[in-house]
Amino acid sequence: MDDRFQTTRRGFLKLGGSALAGTAVASCGFSPFKKELSLSKLKKEEKSKETEKWKHSACAMCLMCPLQVKVKNGKIVDVRGEDTAPWNGKVCAKAYGGIWGRVYAPDRILHPLKRVGKRGDAKFVRCSWDEVINAVAGKIREYTDAGHPEWFENWWGCPVQTDNMYFLHYFARITGTRISYMHGQICFGDHSAEKAITFGGNHAGALMLSGADFINMKYALIGGQNFPGNAFTPATAFGASGFYQVYLKARENGFRFAAIDPKLADSSAMADEWIPIKPGMDAVLMMGITHILIQEKLYDADFLATYTNAPQLIRLDNGQAMTDAGGNYLAWNKSKGAAEVLNAAGKNADLDLGLGRTFMVDGVRCQTACAMYADMVSEYTPEKVVELCNLPFPANRVVQIARRLGNNRPSVIVYPGLTTGRYANWFQVLRAYSVVNLFLGNIDQKGGFYVPKHGFKGGSGWPEPPLVPEYPHPDLKMVPASWGNVMAADSLDKKPCYSSPKQFHPATQALPWEHFDAIKEGRVKALFSTAENSAITQVDTALVYECLEKLEMIVVGEQLPKEFVELADYVVPESSYIERSHLYTFTPVAEDGKEHAMALMRAPVIESPGESKPFGWFMKQVGTRAGYAPYFKDLDIDYQWWDRILEKGKCPVRSKDLVENGPYVEVHPLTYNPTFKPIKTRSGRFELFSNELSEECYHHPQSQWKKNRYVFPFPLYIPIAAPKASDEFYLVSGKASWHQKNATQNNRYLMEDGIEGGNPYMPLYLNARRAQALGLKEGELVAVTCIGPTRNDDPCVVDDAVVGYSQKVRIHLTEGLQPDTAFTFFASGHRSKTMLKKVNQGVLHSAFVPLSVEPYAGGCGKNYSLVKISKVGEAN
Repeated sequence: MDDRFQTTRRGFLKLGGSALAGTAVASCGFSPFKKELSLSKLKKEEKSKETEKWKHSACAMCLMCPLQVKVKNGKIVDVRGEDTAPWNGKVCAKAYGGIWGRVYAPDRILHPLKRVGKRGDAKFVRCSWDEVINAVAGKIREYTDAGHPEWFENWWGCPVQTDNMYFLHYFARITGTRISYMHGQICFGDHSAEKAITFGGNHAGALMLSGADFINMKYALIGGQNFPGNAFTPATAFGASGFYQVYLKARENGFRFAAIDPKLADSSAMADEWIPIKPGMDAVLMMGITHILIQEKLYDADFLATYTNAPQLIRLDNGQAMTDAGGNYLAWNKSKGAAEVLNAAGKNADLDLGLGRTFMVDGVRCQTACAMYADMVSEYTPEKVVELCNLPFPANRVVQIARRLGNNRPSVIVYPGLTTGRYANWFQVLRAYSVVNLFLGNIDQKGGFYVPKHGFKGGSGWPEPPLVPEYPHPDLKMVPASWGNVMAADSLDKKPCYSSPKQFHPATQALPWEHFDAIKEGRVKALFSTAENSAITQVDTALVYECLEKLEMIVVGEQLPKEFVELADYVVPESSYIERSHLYTFTPVAEDGKEHAMALMRAPVIESPGESKPFGWFMKQVGTRAGYAPYFKDLDIDYQWWDRILEKGKCPVRSKDLVENGPYVEVHPLTYNPTFKPIKTRSGRFELFSNELSEECYHHPQSQWKKNRYVFPFPLYIPIAAPKASDEFYLVSGKASWHQKNATQNNRYLMEDGIEGGNPYMPLYLNARRAQALGLKEGELVAVTCIGPTRNDDPCVVDDAVVGYSQKVRIHLTEGLQPDTAFTFFASGHRSKTMLKKVNQGVLHSAFVPLSVEPYAGGCGKNYSLVKISKVGEAN
């Protein structure tokens, strides 16, 4: 038998163990896929054998919706949701697709693989687990002996798909290797920074994920999100199968929403109104809405005076905060007619918002933050908003939208979507969205944003002495990291965040460009990647490939083929999500309008097929053989690890209870209190004027961002580079409701044409009228060529080598797209030799995006691309 495979999927199937995987597929009994199955022989063999059993677990195809799977003779034959709110037994198509298109995929990787050809040629042979483990452990020992264990990095992606991200961080801490949530910065990195800057760390997470009281909500503006069908839908921080129950109940109660997006997303067709905004112009719309709220006195003056720093006095001579001799921020007391120390949030204290006024304090003329921002937004009249945003409706519609918000406050929200870093100006866009909400007074209010008050968060579960020895290098400084993790302060992602002054905000998730620079300079020489595909998901893919080529070793853990697998020196066959253990704790707001504080286990319901193993098992072996056996050898990462988290989170059950009985839930009524925890900003209030941006960046004499408008303390509209000629477009991408992340991109069921419902996944979308003007027809072949933005176009662009890159693609015409925009679905247009043929169709969006870096917030401009489109073929 020839163990090698070249550049075909057939070879990959043979090498990966397709005989076993194919048998598994044949055992599935889900009727919508029965055309793929052959069950007659199986039914005869299984007759009178062991009884079938429903087992508790959780999905991972977008997030972690709890589910049950029916197992018969060791095979999964059906799936359903857990009978707990807000899922109530429901799951979406991705849950089914995950089982039959991933767990039982015929191209599932079931054996360790070793590269034998040129990197990227997808030529491998099977090898033993010992060979892979020894190779990785040996490389870590080599770098450690040289005094540089940090030359080896661990990259991980979605925390839902990663097998115990906490253990991976623990592995990095013990071995001295470095770790990065590489995916995080292109997902929501600058959003987490913005919410921490505006609202403080205690409130940032829930507001970033748009936790909200939808049951009592009257109206919402949802920007740039496939709402309500996409992952991380508001109110649950989960997939749509849970949120739809909430959404439908809210609709019964009279909820309405408008979608702000250049592309009318598939599920957003349910919106009451679509606002087809020009890319990068959201700040204009938000500032225009704020202007109307102020002009028509539709804002919440008491909320602004009680919970925000709108009354804070700002000097007119230099734009900095007015302080007393002790450095305390000042506000104007109306009753006293004098300045006083700005008190922490929670008490109005008769503070003056000062609209239309100035104040003299110690000989310095001042305005309140509220008055200064009111002056700033006054230029954004409804007419100007319509003009700049290129909106296809009269200016009065902007007024109506603002009035709808103001008249229904606080039971409204204005949300920019979760994923961020879309353009170089996006941090200031996020600030503008947040400030609208401050004027509406909707933070932790009935029908507005909501921060859960209950839950079972119990840290990261790291073992402590005497269970393990004292950690190496006990003086190593550790700092907070993504999703409750910690990591070394001198790591590539954190060192710039803890300089003085800070170069980037500590809440950024990763600094990918730092890793690429380190690879080019030889400061990173090897890496392990799991649950991510940086080869195509990071922007500027040419730069990424250039860097990856320089590495001495790439090890990729996966279940299915993808580009990063093809680049690997070793491929680790990971257990799927349904074959390993993981704890999740969270608090959705369900359709009953209550908090549901929840703990659940994603439990292994079937055995891992072939030689596949949980990623944690592999890393335990590597750590042991790298010389750290006391920290790994006897560590229980299946149950005891999660029990430590449950115990610390004061949950009354343990992991095996959750495996046996399903989710544990405590139900609590909603309680509205913006200061249930201290507001961790510099003023102790939600900040309209950011004291952090002022003191750490804009006004700091040593900051590299001094006087940089991208870190201006107030929200600011910053124009981005724009198309100019008739054949030039913005090129943007978005997600379909049936596709989410790395887990869905090579899934034969989720790639079926029939599931797309008139929203074909692979073509390039163009506005029908714009295409007609260019003489383009449905299905024609066009050439798409990157023309920018260049470094000359935008100071945030740091690498524009992709300019000139071109691909050919067929087009799909639609009226549901802003005319200046070309659209492609995220992660279409793969460049793989071993994935499904269909996924290689379309445009690889990231290959057209120059690398840009937002000051301080670190957004990567993942939608920031300009292209030229030219006709090269005729319609089919």
